[in-house]
Amino acid sequence: MQIQHYRIASPLDTHFRVGTCEEDRCSAYLNGWRTVVDETTQLGQQQAAYIRADRTRRHVESSELVDGAARTVFTFEAGQRCFRTHRVPLDRPELYLVEGTGFRRVHSGPDPWVDDLNTNQARLSALINRG
Repeated sequence: MQIQHYRIASPLDTHFRVGTCEEDRCSAYLNGWRTVVDETTQLGQQQAAYIRADRTRRHVESSELVDGAARTVFTFEAGQRCFRTHRVPLDRPELYLVEGTGFRRVHSGPDPWVDDLNTNQARLSALINRG
């Protein structure tokens, strides 16, 4: 008996595009944000250098104790692009998939997918009841 997996998918590469902070209603864009950097590490030094060299975002730099250690804090005001990549849906219909070893079916919509699932469940139930 072959195992079948039923799933509904919206793959990133076909159903989304890269969007702006404004389109995504990003909380950092709407409210501003703080980035806390530990400059005693190599990664922290690289992050701080990147932020200081970046002329596309406005920030204020300060120092404070975080968890008992001195950290550099970069405070960014609202209304500017954050550091994340945002994904915006393209409003394409989901893919209704049935997959197994060596096969993949894509149904045309939810109704045929549910019919396929119900048929498979009935077949499994009959096999179980038969013993």
